[in-house]
Amino acid sequence: MMLTRRIAEAARDLVWDHGVHPKDSVHVASALAAKVSVLNTFDNPLIGRSGSIGNPPLIIEEPAIEEPELNFEK
Repeated sequence: MMLTRRIAEAARDLVWDHGVHPKDSVHVASALAAKVSVLNTFDNPLIGRSGSIGNPPLIIEEPAIEEPELNFEK
């Protein structure tokens, strides 16, 4: 998704209204514009804002990482 003026202005509002770090605000604004339900990140302060931004609220969480089971008996 390209950074449009609308997304940039939404990112600015996230900084002003929700205290989102400017570097994170573009990612959050893009996720909201794309209407995704979950944004994955390892950024704990951003994860702390999960469920408080957007309508419906955007879930912000660490990605689920599944490790494959390795079978070395063959």
